[in-house]
Parts: sequence; C-alpha cells; structure tokens
Amino acid sequence: MKTGQELWNQKFAESKEGYYATGAPIIANGVLNFRYGGRESPRRADSSTGGSDTGRKLWRRYTIPAPGEPGSETWPRNSDAWMQGRPTWRSVSTIRKLDLAYWGTGNAEPYDPRPRRALDSLYTSSVLAIRRSQ
Repeated sequence: MKTGQELWNQKFAESKEGYYATGAPIIANGVLNFRYGGRESPRRADSSTGGSDTGRKLWRRYTIPAPGEPGSETWPRNSDAWMQGRPTWRSVSTIRKLDLAYWGTGNAEPYDPRPRRALDSLYTSSVLAIRRSQ
C-alpha cells in the first residue's frame, strides 16, 4: 500500500473455461475474499478465501452441493444441475467477532423449476454465512 509495488499475482480461474467474476476481491480481517461463477456456462461456482500475503486459496465453498454432499438431496438425482453453478453476487460482508463471511448467491438453473422437480435447490437465491477459518 505504501509503495504501490505488486506483492503477488495469483490466477483464480480461467476465463477461457467459462469462469468470470462479478466483482473485485476484497481483503477483510487479513483474508482475501474472492468469488467467481459460471452462470452463462456450465461451470461450478464458488466463494473462496486466500491468504492476503500470497493470494493462495485457503478454502473453497461451492454454491451447489455435489451428489452425496450435504444439501444434494434438494437437487434432482441423476442430473448435472450441480455443475451448472450459481454465481455469488456482490462483495462479501464480514463479521469479524464471529469470523463469518456472508455471500449472496444467484438463481437456480434452469429458471423453469419443473426440471428441478419443485425441490428446494439449496444454496441458490440465498445468503450464505460461512465461517472463514474452516
């Protein structure tokens, strides 16, 4: 910050693979918070944190559970819906005392709920509260 000198340069995702970011990463409580999605392409979106000293990922939280993960029962079985991803939206909000990061997520795909068989489609159109130290 004092010199403007680049400390590190880390690639988080490949645009040629259909990933994009809807906002810039931010540092909160000494942790780099970033997210990227693939709503317009079949990519699994996530929110992640990185070390502010290196930019390397500390953890990743996908916005749709894969088959067998908690919450996957709210998505159609024998479907690739979990790979369609739901992007996170806007900047992260944090509560330092609780070590929580809050992320908003996008709509379920397809928009028409009939292929999703009126299931809850957990983690879409939601706000996720994630303990960042996990």
